Amino acid sequence: MVRSEEFLKEYRRLYYIKNRERIKNKTKERYFNNLDESRAASRQRAAIDPDRNNKRAKEWRAKNLERARAAGRQRAARDSEKNSKRAREWRAENLEYARETCLEWRSENLEYAREYSRKAYAANKFRHREYRAKRRTRIKAQLGVVSPNIINTLFREQHGFCHNPYCMADLVFVKSFHLDHIMPLALGGMHEDANLQLLCSGCNLSKGAKHPDEWDAKRCATVTW
Repeated sequence: MVRSEEFLKEYRRLYYIKNRERIKNKTKERYFNNLDESRAASRQRAAIDPDRNNKRAKEWRAKNLERARAAGRQRAARDSEKNSKRAREWRAENLEYARETCLEWRSENLEYAREYSRKAYAANKFRHREYRAKRRTRIKAQLGVVSPNIINTLFREQHGFCHNPYCMADLVFVKSFHLDHIMPLALGGMHEDANLQLLCSGCNLSKGAKHPDEWDAKRCATVTW
């Protein structure tokens, strides 16, 4: 008796439902017994249609978010050194992108970021104290003449605006602003009036310890006229 394709498809589906656990266990056993061949076959299938595979992976992750996160944590714990090394290498190769992504995420999750920072500080107090001590030492070594009311003086000179000409945020209305060294201390800049400016927090975090010329080139590249 010849059976139709629809009949066979339905039969396979019902058989799978009835024997799901046994089939899964056998599949896993076969996969791990032939690990290299199985991984090679998976890579080959992914290379044939990467867009389809990426879409399926995203759909599965969206449906099984907690399971995916748990598996990710398990892999990270199993290969912590390897993952840390890969993360450091990727960050070194994509430093600007990593910083911009971090700033964007922080602005979108400000309360969570602040709470995380407080916890990180509480867990690493001695490390933070060491960093502040090194910074104070650097300032003392590069100390020039700083006026007692330098912040008020700069605020008046800048007419209350961020000193970044591509930003010009009103410092009265922003959440916070920073006293910044135009030439960073890390690059040999002096802690003196002539090397100080007021920036909104976003601009100062974007600038970091960059050379003024490097930061200016980056700002010009991001401006659309």
